[in-house]
Amino acid sequence: MTLTATVQGETVRLHTPADYDPALFTATLDSDQLLGLDTETTGFPDKHPGVFGTGGQLRLVQVATRTDAWVLDMNLPEQRGAVTNLLADPGRRFVTHSPYDVFTVWRGLGVWLGQRTLDTMLLHQLVSPGGKQVRHGLKKITAELMDSGLADAAQALTDRFRQLAPADVGRKAADIKRWGFTHIPADDETYLRYAALDALYVRRLTPLLTAQCAPYAHLVRTEHWLYAQMAAVTARGIRIDTDRTETLHTKVKTEVDAHLAEVATLTGCNPRSVKLTAWLAEHGAVSTRRTDNGNPSLDKEALAELVHLHGDDPVVGPVLRAKQAAQERTNALNILASFLAYADAAGRVHPNVNTLKAVTARMSMDKPALQTLKKSPDPGEAEVSEDDASRLRECVIAEDGHVLVSADFKAVEVRIAAALAQETKLIDAFHAGADPHNLTAKLMFGDGFTPAQRTLAKRAMFGTLYGIGFAKLARSTGITEDAARDVIGRFRRAYPRLRRFGFDMEKQDTVVTASGRHLPADPNKRYRSLNYVIQSSGRDLLVDAFYKLATTTEYGRCVLLLVHDEIVLQVPTGQAEAALETLTGCMTGRFMGVPIEADGTIHGPRWGAK
Repeated sequence: MTLTATVQGETVRLHTPADYDPALFTATLDSDQLLGLDTETTGFPDKHPGVFGTGGQLRLVQVATRTDAWVLDMNLPEQRGAVTNLLADPGRRFVTHSPYDVFTVWRGLGVWLGQRTLDTMLLHQLVSPGGKQVRHGLKKITAELMDSGLADAAQALTDRFRQLAPADVGRKAADIKRWGFTHIPADDETYLRYAALDALYVRRLTPLLTAQCAPYAHLVRTEHWLYAQMAAVTARGIRIDTDRTETLHTKVKTEVDAHLAEVATLTGCNPRSVKLTAWLAEHGAVSTRRTDNGNPSLDKEALAELVHLHGDDPVVGPVLRAKQAAQERTNALNILASFLAYADAAGRVHPNVNTLKAVTARMSMDKPALQTLKKSPDPGEAEVSEDDASRLRECVIAEDGHVLVSADFKAVEVRIAAALAQETKLIDAFHAGADPHNLTAKLMFGDGFTPAQRTLAKRAMFGTLYGIGFAKLARSTGITEDAARDVIGRFRRAYPRLRRFGFDMEKQDTVVTASGRHLPADPNKRYRSLNYVIQSSGRDLLVDAFYKLATTTEYGRCVLLLVHDEIVLQVPTGQAEAALETLTGCMTGRFMGVPIEADGTIHGPRWGAK
């Protein structure tokens, strides 16, 4: 049966598996140079390696022109062969929404699409950067730019799942969808209609988004190259020492439980309940931060504030410190658990790499969140401590006969800030190979500065670059707020051009980077704009270095991870020194005349080991 639908006021045809005709299938698809692509698989449990694990099944593959969508059943040999040949044709180009379909095609049919895929989610992230504040789902985008047809079809399918699902499945949406995508009959009309429209809508969406991307044409090319490279990283996987991970998980859990038990003993409250907040309030410890419901918060920032204000109190101080310790270690505990949950049968994780996740285009990873293991966490942004990050890194291991080497930019944020602000004192220091934090301490406190003053100078530098105010500087250093004000004042007098550049950034509604990205300013937190332009520029420098490595050397295929300002390679043991020299060479250059340098490390079989 052939179904029809109206999309953007035009009647389109949706060919179901029962409607398959080889000649018509070929003739229809030959009429378009770019084909929409989508797949349907069985559902996967939560915290599971998904398509890279066992038990998943590719059920349907959909391909579409602007007017015709074909749904093919992968349990029918003729249709499976036809779509495999279509996808394997090197002359064919496809458009998807997220890399998921690239992975399902590779795992289910053995076809790697590589650079032959355009991605509409990536295009939308380019024209509408916004991190967590902007949703990039296909149904939302098509409803805004086209019509509600795909969103309506998705809702109809969810309703159909609820109608068919037995009572013991439960009523949660995730459970219903997991059951539905696994058990709905392959010839169900609602299922087939939704599947066909997914491919057709993504095809019709493409010219709308590419038109919006015209000012960023150079970025479209670069970002799709990166997208394909990181998809390959995900597909290859990253080996985890599961025995070490399990042992460390047990150890950290014991520590977390001990900290929480201490809180419960001292207060008589469940340490994870609102009663603890009430107990603290009764004893005079109330955070200025609030939850979404308007209640006093006990998040990371709130606890840091309370420890700073009441840490010496003999009653609430021990409670706050124990709660804070439990919270810090819980983040590490969750990452260890995710290593184990998302590992495939061979002990490899396949992280979902979000190449344009943040508003700044900074990359991130989840399932598991490997980007949280940055060597030197950003002030105020670290999800795990530097010590925990080091321990967690050592759970990542090389394949047999290989070692891990890495390089990360040296003080790249400071170098970028100096270049953008044309802060000549800093620029001269970098050209001379001087330590920028020694220079800052000297400018702030004089030639006889102490190690403690150097630390304050460094914190003031990063506090400025990351938008940390005097109150947060006080909490992180243990000094009074008046002293923190004085430190920041000294820093601003030391670098007036950097201060002026930051103020100029705060006035802009849109931050434009050197690479031509347009980043919307946060209207409620304009102080972040300086960090936006610095962070985004650093990300682009990393991608430039990766591109140079991949296109001019033999080590591009050895990339294991990109983590903020670090590139990690997995190379044969005998090539470690040569690889590291090549990598640091690719990461060395200039940004607006300021030297960019990198430090390299040969870790051996474990990431983080030296």
